[in-house]
Amino acid sequence: MYREKYKKYQTIEGWNNSTIADAMCEWCEKYRESICIISNGEKNTYAEIGRLISETAAGLMNMGIQREDRVILQLPNSINYILCFFGLLKIGAIPIMALPAHRINEIKGMIHTAKPTGYICQERYMGFEYAQIISELKEDNQIQHILQINSEKLVTDSLDIIKRKEFPYVENLDIAFLSLSGGTTGMSKLIPRTHGDYLYDTEMSVRRCELQKTDIVLVILPLAHNFIIGHPGFLGTFSKGATLLLSTYPDINEGLELIEEYKATFISMVPSMAKLMLEMLKEDVYDISSLRVVQIGGAFLEEAIAQELIDLDVFTLQQVFGVAEGLNTMTALSDSKEIIKMFQGKPISPYDEIRIADENGNPLKNGEYGELLIRGPYTIHSYYNNPENEKFFTEDGFYKTGDRAYLSEGGNLKISGRITELINKSGEKIIPSEIETYLISMDSIKDCAVVGLPDENQGEMISVFIVSDNDITLSEVRNYLTEKELALFKLPDCVFMIDMLPLTKIGKTDKKGLIEIGKERLSHGKE
Repeated sequence: MYREKYKKYQTIEGWNNSTIADAMCEWCEKYRESICIISNGEKNTYAEIGRLISETAAGLMNMGIQREDRVILQLPNSINYILCFFGLLKIGAIPIMALPAHRINEIKGMIHTAKPTGYICQERYMGFEYAQIISELKEDNQIQHILQINSEKLVTDSLDIIKRKEFPYVENLDIAFLSLSGGTTGMSKLIPRTHGDYLYDTEMSVRRCELQKTDIVLVILPLAHNFIIGHPGFLGTFSKGATLLLSTYPDINEGLELIEEYKATFISMVPSMAKLMLEMLKEDVYDISSLRVVQIGGAFLEEAIAQELIDLDVFTLQQVFGVAEGLNTMTALSDSKEIIKMFQGKPISPYDEIRIADENGNPLKNGEYGELLIRGPYTIHSYYNNPENEKFFTEDGFYKTGDRAYLSEGGNLKISGRITELINKSGEKIIPSEIETYLISMDSIKDCAVVGLPDENQGEMISVFIVSDNDITLSEVRNYLTEKELALFKLPDCVFMIDMLPLTKIGKTDKKGLIEIGKERLSHGKE
């Protein structure tokens, strides 16, 4: 069914009727002498990477991996990730984009949904031994092909790379890879992305970002993250013949050092990383003058933080909103500072369709908040092997994102959080991000998050978690928000001091985790 729904887009301007692996082969030939990847201080040209991809593909076939086999790919940022990703695509196998931080529960969820035949991992990363996962997989006897890579060596050193004259035929609308839906744990919702739709997605992203061949694109977030695959990500970088600079760890300190050493020009971050970067720039001197564009996406960016980034007056800030299921919006580099501070931009494709709907699915006017519904040339039509597909889509094919948003009169998208994050206090609906936006500008608050905790009398109470060097009282918070003329029913009911906000595996504030922390503290009478 999905093939038929995508077919109508195959003739639109910008659509590439190739496959991702074939496109990469063309880029490696076109830019053969240019530097493709810098990783751990080593540089590889496009010609070298093209050869290594072919050898990796041959080795994976010789392992027994076949066309349409699903293979869990769980590697940290490295040249081996790139080789395995494109090697699998070249033979028509389908990578499942696991994050390095996933553990056996998440892996078993992927196995339940996708029935993979292969698993590729590193021996160890950030203190974790992946042999623990392999041991459990062998006990279940569900995975036939396991490849564990030594981080000190190339994946080709672990494979039989006898050359093959032919690789399986792969089509433009075949599934290229399976991404995980944001926030997924345990029983994973898997997102099928085709070669054609993702190449188009990447091309439109590259245009909006104005990526150039001379760019050095630093990647700190995991390569498995949808944001980093093609927005512009590593696919966009390769499509322009630019250089991909890999940070081994998701560490902003390492990132700042790499920017200084290699004169990186482009970086993509989540808001939590941007906040840490601002703090570090206040404490230490780093030369980030080479940066041309800093993208922020993956979670809500408070306007105060956006303004701080703009005030650095070093680079152009680009706000990004995207879901692994499809739609991407970005501010343009030429947008006014006010637009960049306030909005997440416009859709990257003229064929993207956005509908803001009320709780009954009725369309709302510009400026009115509702649920964001999306449809278009690179938005999925169903999850992979999911019996509950119907509840995620409208009858006319719009995907229900669950995000609360509005469109401005100028067509810019404003995201204010998740529909499910709304706090219901005595029948009043409170948007956590509204309170967070005010509080982040309060002196001495480094970071904060607002969640709803169960309350017998009010339904939910407004609870604030604060990161600060000072103890901040509930009365101080309420007085500050009152001065900002926030409505009385939106004033917090309790405040918790915390050393650091917990993050999900993809760098977003873990609000479910905060709710559990809040419940625990309340049960012990602690605030």
